[in-house]
Amino acid sequence: MLCKNRFSMYFCEKYYAYAIPKKNNAKKMWRILKTFHERHLDKKNTMRSGIKLRCVCILALFTGILVSCTNELTPKRQTMRLDSEWMNFAPVGLMIDLWETLTVPFEVIMPERVGNYLMKAEYTLNEKRDIPVKQPLYLFIGTYTSGTSTGIYVYRFDEETGEATYVSEVKAVNPSYLAVSIDRRFVYSVSESGRDAAIAYAFTFDEKAGVLSLLNSQPTKGAAPCYISADPSGRFVVTANYSGGNVSVFPLADDGSLLPAEKVFDFEGSGPDAKRQDMPHLHCAVFSPDARYLFAADLGTDRLHKFTTSGTTPFLTTGSPEAYSLEPGSGPRHLTFHPNGKYAYLINELSGKVTVFRYSEGQLEPVQYIASDMSEGIGDKGSADIHVSPDGKFLYASNRANTNDIAIFSIHATDGRLSLVGQQPTGLHPRNFIITPNGKYLLTACQNSNRIQIFAIERQTGLLKEDEAKQITDVDRPVCLKFSNYP
Repeated sequence: MLCKNRFSMYFCEKYYAYAIPKKNNAKKMWRILKTFHERHLDKKNTMRSGIKLRCVCILALFTGILVSCTNELTPKRQTMRLDSEWMNFAPVGLMIDLWETLTVPFEVIMPERVGNYLMKAEYTLNEKRDIPVKQPLYLFIGTYTSGTSTGIYVYRFDEETGEATYVSEVKAVNPSYLAVSIDRRFVYSVSESGRDAAIAYAFTFDEKAGVLSLLNSQPTKGAAPCYISADPSGRFVVTANYSGGNVSVFPLADDGSLLPAEKVFDFEGSGPDAKRQDMPHLHCAVFSPDARYLFAADLGTDRLHKFTTSGTTPFLTTGSPEAYSLEPGSGPRHLTFHPNGKYAYLINELSGKVTVFRYSEGQLEPVQYIASDMSEGIGDKGSADIHVSPDGKFLYASNRANTNDIAIFSIHATDGRLSLVGQQPTGLHPRNFIITPNGKYLLTACQNSNRIQIFAIERQTGLLKEDEAKQITDVDRPVCLKFSNYP
């Protein structure tokens, strides 16, 4: 035996955990973990597991944070959700581990990033077999269903070759934005419709078959929901409702289905653009890297609303400050964070600019405004989506109304500021795009061209090169792209 307290773990490519029992020697425990790692990972990078292995690993996800765990946390009662940052790496590290008879409390110290909230995971194996660390990658495509599309489409995607293969589809009305649960068991979607028909969907996802099945739906209590986010702890889903001008919060049942909205946050105000900013228009709701905060972009009032999350009810409360005021007439749309958690980037639909923020402990400080849409004049530029490459070196932003392109920026390592590298022409109306977890490809959903373009990313320069032979052309009005290991 390794020791009285049998203990195991997967090792991530980029992260390691050190389990330090209060009554044990740290070096001894490190030898135990190392021995298990060597015995149970074979040359094919798979893990040998016994019959019905139940695993629970309690992790503290922030530098210097110590999480004390007591004997009340038993494997049979605890469940774990993996944070989005973990899903960016293959193999997914520190994923699942076990103890059979843990007789002493222990603490876990995690290096760098991701979060300071507890995550708990349960993984059961019913028969002896090899478990590949790397999971198949699926591409979920959300659409507008006013044409020939019928809902959400599922493709298997090879991130090494850029090849996409159709797998299945499920019916839904205007599923224009999607969110994937951390454990990849559920997919959530908005139905971007008028108030009475505006709903959020919950689907189960069979990863082996690549099939989505409808669980249920709930009214959003706000018209034209256009964005949905799944809480990394697996307890709530949040929608941003564009025409309703509000944010809705849905608790999740144990089976992943949506319960009725427990809270709807309404807002007031307007902006200088009388046509587009006559009232609040919420366009995104994004969790901070540590999931302690949620930020909601309000295109109609040029504000970025802030909420604080809680482990109890209510899940969301207004933050401090309640909102950040942005440049008048900018029209904030989508927000994303740098992988290091120190910077945030906001694409502004009306001004066509990217706002760069310094981020720390829930506080945003604007440090740069830089144009993404280079067309002349002022007004509605139609800038749409924004993402950072997995290596943190480049930022991409799509523009629709005038230029139909993707702006490419290099990110300065010292302060997160941007420098324009180039602009890649796309099809018509590049509403949404996504980058593969390995950083090799960028996929763009061109709504009015009825195609999904696939671009290879040049690792050194960040520039894009399209492979027309690989584009997806059999989906009408594609408007949202999500991978199965991205929330």
